[in-house]
Amino acid sequence: PRLIEAVADDSHHVRKAAKAAVEVLCSSRDAEDIRAYGTPAVLRLQQKLRSGDWRVRCAAAWALGTAGGATALCPWRLAQAMSDKSADVQVLATWALGSLQLAVAPAL
Repeated sequence: PRLIEAVADDSHHVRKAAKAAVEVLCSSRDAEDIRAYGTPAVLRLQQKLRSGDWRVRCAAAWALGTAGGATALCPWRLAQAMSDKSADVQVLATWALGSLQLAVAPAL
């Protein structure tokens, strides 16, 4: 969970390194592990969607989309992020919701 959380860290360098590590894990056989262990991090990442820094909000949306099934617990936070003042956050939130492959119409 700490790796997933680090993707939305306040430090640009930590976010960048964590994102690279998650991408490597997701492209390997360990993808299911990162999705399973992502569950405890989901609530913290959802809080990061409210950060004052748009880059942190982008990273949180990306991490929630990468966490997969765990994010399905609260898709409405990503639905709300689709209305973010940052177009980048909107795009990543939309991608994250799409990656969940859920019927999220009630959340919208």
